[in-house]
Amino acid sequence: MDDSELDALERIIGFASRYETTARALLDMAWVADGPSEDETRALGWLGPLLYRSEDTAETLINMEWIADGVSGIEATFIYRLSIIVLYDVAVVESVIALPWIADGLSHGEVDMATAFQILSREERGDAIETLLSMEWIADGVSDSEGDALLNLSYFLREGDEDIADTLLSMEWIADGVSDNERGVIHSLRFIASTDLAESVIALPWVADGVSDIERSAVSYLIWMDADAAARLIDMPFLQTPEATDAAALRSLRSLTADQLADMLSRPMLKDGITDEEAPIVSMLYRTLEHAPDRVDWLLDPDKTTVERRTVELPLAGEVELAIVRTRPGARRSMDLLENAVREVENLMGEPLPTRYVGLYYENALQPWAAGTNAWIHMTIRPEYDEDGGSASPRIIAHEVAHYYWRGNAAWIDEGMAELMELAVENRRVGTPVDVTRLPCEFAQSIKELEELAPEQGEDAFWCNYSLGERLFVSLLRTLGEDAFWEGARKLYAA
Repeated sequence: MDDSELDALERIIGFASRYETTARALLDMAWVADGPSEDETRALGWLGPLLYRSEDTAETLINMEWIADGVSGIEATFIYRLSIIVLYDVAVVESVIALPWIADGLSHGEVDMATAFQILSREERGDAIETLLSMEWIADGVSDSEGDALLNLSYFLREGDEDIADTLLSMEWIADGVSDNERGVIHSLRFIASTDLAESVIALPWVADGVSDIERSAVSYLIWMDADAAARLIDMPFLQTPEATDAAALRSLRSLTADQLADMLSRPMLKDGITDEEAPIVSMLYRTLEHAPDRVDWLLDPDKTTVERRTVELPLAGEVELAIVRTRPGARRSMDLLENAVREVENLMGEPLPTRYVGLYYENALQPWAAGTNAWIHMTIRPEYDEDGGSASPRIIAHEVAHYYWRGNAAWIDEGMAELMELAVENRRVGTPVDVTRLPCEFAQSIKELEELAPEQGEDAFWCNYSLGERLFVSLLRTLGEDAFWEGARKLYAA
């Protein structure tokens, strides 16, 4: 018998002197006879306070199947939380044990709920617990998102920010159940608790009436930028009803240093407040300041910059905003090419386009070796490709749109798939064959050799990721056929 098993036995013997029925029930359990694990031994210890304060409640808990089957780490944590709550408020534990989902086993969200209730009990906020327990979504089972939201609500109370917590508790969208977007806003607010900015955010009408994915993004970008700048931005016209372009503008501003942000907001175009019409321009500041700072004056000059916008409805992603920003004349067909690429890439992938805003900036604001780049906030393509003729422009657009899906993997996967997808989009648009277009790699004969070489962007050998990746995926497409290839590509993306 090891120390853990001896400790468990001593605890059961301790129960027997006062709670004989409970001790016998525990001794009859297979996991006790087989030798309790460390989690099970800890759980036995935490049953003590429950038995002492409410024997009936403890016995109800012990009779549940998930305890008879053996106590896991998550289940032991739940029992621990209840053992603390019972020291403050027996009625709360009784109410939790009475919830219908308790008998079926526990999720991480449900354990998070118990943790939140432990904090609320310690803060003597039984009224908040009572309010939460009256909500239907608590009785239906607490998801991980809902559990995280409850934890963050309790954080506000623990840190003395009761106004934020009480305001959130009073919102209708809390009573209806907490979505991922709503959880995200509560989580973001935690990082600016007890500040004027938190009060301003929670007072926004579009926070009070429920939170969309765009609104959640807007809040998360606001809280991570300079507090004084965020306080200025929150009252500007573009944030009164956030759209996808507005969230992209905020994300661009968030990437700037405090000095850069102050400088941008002092410019004539922006000093009176950013408008919805100016948001696509602001979203282009990110890479412009990095790669072409001399073009910022042009970009923020309304007499030199134009914005072409279009809203499209995609079969899977729904409404998506397209915008092309230029500082010189461009081609009429570019917006049509952009829409076609967005539609065809989503169709090929069979997954919703993972962005609600696709911005295209025709400018030399990118690395010197690249014709185009996708910075997620927006895409940048050299202005010479904003043309009415030739095949380079549609291919580059399709390639960069493909990178909304293909990013963050090995470079030969991301660039090879983007190359393949630009060929496939052009095949569907004008019937050009899907065939290898890149010159052979002179630095490596195989992807294994290329990975061992590990070239960095900007090095000559990095272009082998395009060449070898394209060759691999074109070969697979020919070998497997369209249906099998794209099914495999979707599985690769999902992985």
